Amino acid sequence: MKPLTGRFVLIALCGFFGTVFAINAVFATLARSSWPGVSEDAPYARGIGFNRVLEAQRDQQQRGWTARLRYEAGRDVILDLRDGAGAPLSGLVPELELRAFGRQALDHRVTLTQDGGSAYRGVVVLVPQRWEAILQVRDRSGAVVYRTIRDLQVAP
Repeated sequence: MKPLTGRFVLIALCGFFGTVFAINAVFATLARSSWPGVSEDAPYARGIGFNRVLEAQRDQQQRGWTARLRYEAGRDVILDLRDGAGAPLSGLVPELELRAFGRQALDHRVTLTQDGGSAYRGVVVLVPQRWEAILQVRDRSGAVVYRTIRDLQVAP
């Protein structure tokens, strides 16, 4: 058996750590190319404004408004918006964003207009799957007075 030399130890350590470094580089490159890690446009600014978000949620809860969202006839999104007493709300500007889980290319923004009654309607064709519906309602001044996130299931 040959004696253990400094040269062999140096080569073994360099080979070991070189292999670890190369594998880490491959994994980091694959991870970075598959998802950039950014889910918000301005996460720092949004974090600073979190207290305003909590205050808006308290105001919304005090109003007692409710929103019912449904998808009908393969093309109509219908929003029924009511105040705390159950009376329909009108004269508001609802904004609806529909996000397809795992399929960002299918996301939609839907314009909802009041249909003459108590409902707001929008036209959009959705593929059968589960959708995330992000609803913001603005008053005439442009201030957001109601916000909710719901799941919307579209059956085949």
